[in-house]
Amino acid sequence: MNVRGNSAKVKSAIGDYEYSVKWNGEKEIGKGRIDSNDDEALFKGFLGFPAIAFLMKKELVSVNPAILEASRGIDWEKIFEENEKGKKDASHETESKIKSELIRRGVKQEEIEEYLKKTLKEIKKLEMKPLGELV
Repeated sequence: MNVRGNSAKVKSAIGDYEYSVKWNGEKEIGKGRIDSNDDEALFKGFLGFPAIAFLMKKELVSVNPAILEASRGIDWEKIFEENEKGKKDASHETESKIKSELIRRGVKQEEIEEYLKKTLKEIKKLEMKPLGELV
């Protein structure tokens, strides 16, 4: 990830694509605005992985070093495409496969579950809204 002030270029998990992230710099709850040009942000209105990774880099969202290390090299895009292409509600299946891969790589299931809850709580607490700019 290449961070410059309140913006960043974030590489995809396998390094074949680079996403742009912009943030308004507001750390006060409810005033933060962030945008990225990943599919989740552009087409679904969700906070996608590039924006979340940026928030982690800015230390607004916690990082679990064990999970981060175990995540390296996972072909996230392939997992998403295999499980979600043409399916209405496949997010549970995708999440299950990712968790299984992390467990296979040595992370305890309890650690994964605790970290997910903590991270989602931190993201929700920030009350980030779209910046309103296409990046």
